[in-house]
Amino acid sequence: MSQACFEQGIAPKTNRYQLHTVLGRECLAAIQKQLEEDDFLALAQEIAVSHHEWWDGTGYPNGIEGKKIPLAARIVALADVYDALTTSRPYKGPVSHSDTLEWISSRYATHFDPAVVEAFIAREEDFLRVNQNYNPQSDDLCEAVQELVEAEPDAKGLQDTKTIEAIR
Repeated sequence: MSQACFEQGIAPKTNRYQLHTVLGRECLAAIQKQLEEDDFLALAQEIAVSHHEWWDGTGYPNGIEGKKIPLAARIVALADVYDALTTSRPYKGPVSHSDTLEWISSRYATHFDPAVVEAFIAREEDFLRVNQNYNPQSDDLCEAVQELVEAEPDAKGLQDTKTIEAIR
C-alpha cells in the first residue's frame, strides 16, 4: 500500500477496491511529473481520487461532501454509474435506461449532486442515444458522441472540437 494512503489515514478503513481512487491519482501524478504538464492531468487526478465521493459525505476515499467534491468528479460519478448500470459485465446484464434513470434520480442529493442529476435528466435522451449507438465491439465511444453531435449540432459543449478530442 502506498505511503500516501497511510499519510491520509485511508488504509485502515478502506478496502482494496476503494484504493483504486487513490492509486489512480498517484499514477496520474507520476505521469504529470514526468511530462511536466499540469492542467489536464491535474483535473484527471481530481476525478480519479474523487469520483466515488458522495454528495452526502458517505463516499470514499476521504468522505468529502457537497461542493467540496470537485465538479468534474461529481459529473464523472454520475456518468460512471450510468455506464456501470447500462452495460453488460461478466457478473450482470445491462440495466435498462429507464431503470437507470430511476436509480440515479432516487439518489438525488445523497449519492449525486442535485444539479448534476438535474442536468442528466434534462439531457437523458442524449445519454440514451449515445448508449444505443455505442458498439462495444468497435470500442469507439468517440464515434457515438460524434453521431450525437451531428444529430443535434446545438448540443452544448459537444460541438467543440477540443471536447471531442479530450474524449479521445
